[in-house]
Amino acid sequence: MTNKEKIEVLQKQVWKEVCEFMEKPEDMLEYLNFLQKFPQYSIHNRMLIHSQRPGAVAVASFKKFKEAGVKVRKGEKALRIFAPTSNKYFYRDNGEKRTLVPLKFAKKEEKELIKEGKIKVYTWQGYVPVPVFDVLQTDMKEEDYPQIFPNAHTTFKTTISYDHNHVVNVVTSILKELNVKLITPSSNEVWDGGNAKGYYAETSFGNMIVMNPNNTPSENDATLLHELSHAILHTQFSNVIQDKLKLKKHNSISRSEKELQAEMTAFLICQEVGIDTRESTVRYIASWTNEGKKIGENRLTEFFEEVVKTADYVISEISEKKVA
Repeated sequence: MTNKEKIEVLQKQVWKEVCEFMEKPEDMLEYLNFLQKFPQYSIHNRMLIHSQRPGAVAVASFKKFKEAGVKVRKGEKALRIFAPTSNKYFYRDNGEKRTLVPLKFAKKEEKELIKEGKIKVYTWQGYVPVPVFDVLQTDMKEEDYPQIFPNAHTTFKTTISYDHNHVVNVVTSILKELNVKLITPSSNEVWDGGNAKGYYAETSFGNMIVMNPNNTPSENDATLLHELSHAILHTQFSNVIQDKLKLKKHNSISRSEKELQAEMTAFLICQEVGIDTRESTVRYIASWTNEGKKIGENRLTEFFEEVVKTADYVISEISEKKVA
C-alpha cells in the first residue's frame, strides 16, 4: 500500500468515527475531552489517535520510548499519525524529456551544477504516516510518565500536613492584594492554553492567572504558586508586594530568567506546604536555563534574594492564616 493510499484509509476512518459521534451528543462530549488530552498534536492527529485507540493516555515513537529506557510490549500494534516530511527534487534533462528526480539520486556532474546554481532544486513538503505507541502499551510505570511526557498531568507526593483548600484560599487572598484575577475554566470548557498547566497574563482587561481545569489538586497548587511568583516578581509595573519587600523592578529580563525565578520560588513554597516537586522542578529549570548557565554571575545574588524574599513572604502568609 502506498503512502497516499494509507493516508486515504486513515482519513476515511476518522471521518466515519466523527459522523457517528455527531449523532450522539453525549459521546461527542467525551470525544472532545479526549481530543483535549493531546495538545502537542494537530487536531487531525488527535482524531487519528482516538479512532485507533480511544483509551490512549499519551503517545510517542518507539525511538523516544527506547531513549527513555522504556520497552514497548511484544505484540503491541503501532498507531499511525501524520508527520511532516520534506523532500528535494530537480529536473533531469533527457533530450526532449525532463524527469523529476529526487536530489539524493543526483549524479556527480549534476551535483556540481546544482552547487553552482545552474540546476534549480525544488522542495516538496507533505505528510507521511508514522508509527507511535501509547504509553499503556509499554512497561513504563505510571509514576514515571512525567519523565517522558513532562507536561502530562501528574499527582505529586504530598505530606500529611498538605492542605489543598488552604493553599488556594491564601493564594487567592494574595492575588486580591495584587489586583490579579484567578480564573479556572469549568472542566467542560475547551482549554485554550495548549499543554500549559496555567499561565499569568497582563491584558488591557487587567492582570490574571488562568488555570488548566484538568490539573490534579497538588499539580494545580504547584502551578498556582509558580504563576503567583510571576505575578509578584515579573509585572510591567511595580506592585504592593514588591514595594513591601523592597524588591527592585526589572524592566528587561529574559523569559528564561523569569521562569527560573518563578519555579525556584514555587519550589521553596511547595516544600513548606508539603508538595514534593523536586524532580519536576529540576527538569523545568534545566529546560529553561541550560542547567543554569544563562544567568550572569553579577545577577545571581540579586536573583536568589528575590526568590527567597518572595517565598518567605508567601510561606508566612500561609502559616499565619492557618494559625488564625
